[in-house]
Amino acid sequence: YAERKFLFRISTAKVELEESDFTSLPDYMRLIASLEGGMVLTHGNGETAEILPLSTVHRFDGGIPTHCVGKARDLNLMLRKGKADGELRFIEKGEFTALPMPAGQFALVYDIETGDAKLARADEDDSLAFSAEHGCALFTIREI
Repeated sequence: YAERKFLFRISTAKVELEESDFTSLPDYMRLIASLEGGMVLTHGNGETAEILPLSTVHRFDGGIPTHCVGKARDLNLMLRKGKADGELRFIEKGEFTALPMPAGQFALVYDIETGDAKLARADEDDSLAFSAEHGCALFTIREI
């Protein structure tokens, strides 16, 4: 992470200050969501986004100055521009999900209740199907 030489990065962190500025990541697109608490992000381009827990996923350029107001436990997906693309979405408890997985695609299922995560990578065209025991976040990442 320190050298900024990754294809993608998934992380969770506590935002403990009422106001803070995000680290600049100019080579990355970012997707952010909240597991607990709300945040309002204001970007240097004038865009504002309210991040509500377990519902909002906000995509933005990691190189744009970003100011955060609000305390939360966030969930992040960082994607190398021009090298990777991806999505983040929430799956409700008991929801059945079937996802086509083209060769080279990654999927990570993050259990919101337990913090457990399972990573899968398709070596050939395949699919991923599961019923969520708890609410979870589903990340899909593909090289481009």
